[in-house]
Amino acid sequence: MKLKISLKRIPFKDRRFWGLSALAAVILIMVFMLVMRVSAKDDSLWVQVQKGDFIIDLIESGEIRSVNSVFVKAPMEWRMELQIIDMVPEGTMVEEGDFLIQLDTGVLEEELDKEFDKLKQTEAELRSVETKHASRIKELETNLKIAILSKEAAHIKVDQLKYESNTRQEEARLELQKELIRFDETEKKIETQRIIDIAERQKVALSVEQARNSVESINKRINEFTLLAPISGMVVYQEIGGWDSPRYKSSIGDKVRPGQAIISIPNLSSMKMVAQVNEIDAMNLNVGKKVFIRLDAFEETIYNGKVMKVSPLIEKMNNYWNPFSKPPSFEVNILIDEKSDILKPGMTAQGRIILEEIPEVLFVPVGAVFELNDGTSVVYTKRSFPDPVLVKLGKRNDRFVIVEEGLSEEDNVTLSQPSYESHPLGWIAEMERRKTEFKEFLNHIDTMNELGLTYEPAEKDTTQNKISTQQKTQSSMVTEKNIVIQNKQ
Repeated sequence: MKLKISLKRIPFKDRRFWGLSALAAVILIMVFMLVMRVSAKDDSLWVQVQKGDFIIDLIESGEIRSVNSVFVKAPMEWRMELQIIDMVPEGTMVEEGDFLIQLDTGVLEEELDKEFDKLKQTEAELRSVETKHASRIKELETNLKIAILSKEAAHIKVDQLKYESNTRQEEARLELQKELIRFDETEKKIETQRIIDIAERQKVALSVEQARNSVESINKRINEFTLLAPISGMVVYQEIGGWDSPRYKSSIGDKVRPGQAIISIPNLSSMKMVAQVNEIDAMNLNVGKKVFIRLDAFEETIYNGKVMKVSPLIEKMNNYWNPFSKPPSFEVNILIDEKSDILKPGMTAQGRIILEEIPEVLFVPVGAVFELNDGTSVVYTKRSFPDPVLVKLGKRNDRFVIVEEGLSEEDNVTLSQPSYESHPLGWIAEMERRKTEFKEFLNHIDTMNELGLTYEPAEKDTTQNKISTQQKTQSSMVTEKNIVIQNKQ
């Protein structure tokens, strides 16, 4: 359905109403301009042109940190969740080796109990095997001693029967031979049994060693869940959080990732301010730029500093599906020149970064500069009021703009808009932007008309719309039935 504009003849009463309304609007505009002209003569709305060093600056909020810090991180444990169950309060001064954080070891302690029971079981098994081996070897050694005695008795008997008959001598030698064989067998049996016992003991001993190593490993992991201070200093909590959640300082009950920094212990002898600067302003920053730093908690004190590092990469990318994400920005590190006991990590501050300093120029407030319809920049001075004075503008900051031509140091300019022909600075560009947007909108409408498309607002309540549609349908059906009945009558 194409867009259509219907033109109807306006009734006389309506035309008279709209005519009176237009006349009243003109009168109001004239009164407004008269008031503005009168108010423009008010001395409180005039400011003198300033001359001096013009500073182009950038004001950013940030956080005080230590230049050098030692971070206390969660252990590299990927097999279980890491939850903080105790930690020393932030700001506490600690010595090397003092307690900092305790992570939950409940799961590890359960594993330790199981492995310790296993260790006790294998140790008992080893003792049983060793006892059995000792008893068996003792029995074999007794048999060996018997075999030795039998062998010696057989030797004696052979010596005693050397004067006897050959038959008895032969029987004695055969008996000796049997005892020698029995002795060799018993001796070899002991050696074989010793080898078997050693192998069996080594197998059980290996199980004991594995269980003992497992217990030691779990104990070591449990000890790693108790984090101690690596150096002396002040405790500072670090921010934690994932890509899909806001970042916040760690506290008891929080879960952390393996290797994540939970606490830092800073070196307070050298401090810095860390700020996030948008990608446009970061392009104007260079190392060495002068910075004035003011703490939010101590506004009366200003510290001197300089830009020490501008991150070459965007610090935080914007995720459209993450409501907690931040726009792209660069991390800027600002070194604070002074040393002070007041400076503590985590304090918020504002830094005024001096981007450029232009000596001895004339400048006026941005609100004192206006634009004519042709885009010309003008000001209104006391000496030429109410006629505008053409000016050539130079660089500007958030509050003032340099006037290169058209004014002198003795001039006074007004902050009010004395003429409807002039507009606030930037008005022309804003109007052009709006015209461009409206032209693009009309182009979209034309495209939709060419394609036969229509724009329909989204239905807020589909169910209610369906009910309303059904009611209208039923109502129309009842009306049609009534018409048919009346026609029949």
